[in-house]
Amino acid sequence: MRVALIGCGFFAQNQLEAWRDIHGVDVVALRDTDPTKLNATGKAFDIAHLQSAWAPFQDGLSKPNAVRGPRYVTLTRRPRNWHRPWAALVA
Repeated sequence: MRVALIGCGFFAQNQLEAWRDIHGVDVVALRDTDPTKLNATGKAFDIAHLQSAWAPFQDGLSKPNAVRGPRYVTLTRRPRNWHRPWAALVA
């Protein structure tokens, strides 16, 4: 199963550790508005497709030579009114 993760803070690190331990799961993309966290997390977990823009994952994942889009997207951002708009983008 191809997974994308939104938010690269504390909870993301825990989720990425768990996803890495599940056979058949491949985290294919990360997104965060903080480029420092985004790049550090991508490097730590060997995830090449990183996005900091507010746009559906499919925008960057449908271009030639890009990875296929995720089947599942998980939100690890703080709720503060963020979950609804992010969920709408990836629905």
